[in-house]
Amino acid sequence: MVGDEEQREDGDIAPTVPIVEISRRESHPRAADYEEDEDDHYSDDDDFDEDDDLVDNVALSSPRRPSPSPRLQPSSLLHKPVNGRKRVDMTPPDLKLEKSQELALKFADQGKAEFHAENARSIMLHGGHTASSMEEKAQLYAVLIKIYRVLGQAATGLKKYPEAEQALQKADKISQERSRLSCVSDKECDQLDIALFTAMARSLELSKGRHANFDKAINLFLQAHSIAAAIHKEGHPELIDTALALSQAYASTGWEEAEASALSYLEECVSSCTTIYGPSSPKTLEVNDHLAKMMVRMDKSQEAMQILRSSLPLKTEVFGDYSEPVSDTYKLMGSISLSEGSIEKALRAYKKCHTIEVILLGKNHRKTKDTLQTMEMLMASPGLSHKFVLNKADELQKRPRFNSVVGRTK
Repeated sequence: MVGDEEQREDGDIAPTVPIVEISRRESHPRAADYEEDEDDHYSDDDDFDEDDDLVDNVALSSPRRPSPSPRLQPSSLLHKPVNGRKRVDMTPPDLKLEKSQELALKFADQGKAEFHAENARSIMLHGGHTASSMEEKAQLYAVLIKIYRVLGQAATGLKKYPEAEQALQKADKISQERSRLSCVSDKECDQLDIALFTAMARSLELSKGRHANFDKAINLFLQAHSIAAAIHKEGHPELIDTALALSQAYASTGWEEAEASALSYLEECVSSCTTIYGPSSPKTLEVNDHLAKMMVRMDKSQEAMQILRSSLPLKTEVFGDYSEPVSDTYKLMGSISLSEGSIEKALRAYKKCHTIEVILLGKNHRKTKDTLQTMEMLMASPGLSHKFVLNKADELQKRPRFNSVVGRTK
């Protein structure tokens, strides 16, 4: 070691450091390998959105590998972080698909599921999911049906009715293809058909213009309710949901002959919910509200008021004194009293509603402002301004001005 050292003029000894070339060539394939395997890969630019090629994407074949770049890049470019991110997401596609489905179903009713459903669809079609047996093929079909159904529900919530119709038609097409598989039972097909028919009918019910079709919507709701009645016993939760949806569809038509059918299905729902969940269940209270609104629509104000008054103590117990269901009940009671000409009763109900909305939502909320505007219109009636006070500020304004000179002698 002493012989290999170099001595400087100042007497210090500096060791020589051997230079070792580290190559990463082994960790990456050669450019020739890319050229040889180039013909075995498919292009990422294939169009997976065509309706005719949708079912063909789920085939009984081996999964394909993603196509690497045919041009060998330098090591510095291969390891260069994108947007400053060095971490590589190694989550398996199955877990990504499951997570996207959960998020899509969670936000479906809020109209926020479009991104997550599209993400699940992209993972499903581009992630190399292929079926090696008939059972796996049926499972993949079921996932695709759920994805397109959620996409349709999300588009309906966003009022994109043409997109909703297109997505639900794709789900219906895949469902028909899945029903032809020998491993699929009739009960599985019925469960998927109930959810699919309900989503399609809801889209037709809410759509307007040339996309509106109440007859077809009611027909689809009837099919879903008939299937649920055939596979479930009386009082099953799914049977209650389909009956409630069917009654709402009849009520939304505005036809007088449809009101009797809507009332019949609603009374059936109330009876089933009271038996299964109990009178204080949120589901039972929700159905009672629909029944009260139907009574108002049929000019049965006294029956509607009786239903609302009997539900107030239960709603206070379940949701709390200052809750939105309680305020909505007071508002509906006020509107019923106003329609009957009882302005004082209506004003008392609106005042209770406004008090809860101020605490719960704030003074600047749209619902609070609408309630206050209604109260101000009622207060303009002669003979009511001195009986009711909207707030403390109005009460102070009505007081006479204070004068320090109580009496003056001449």
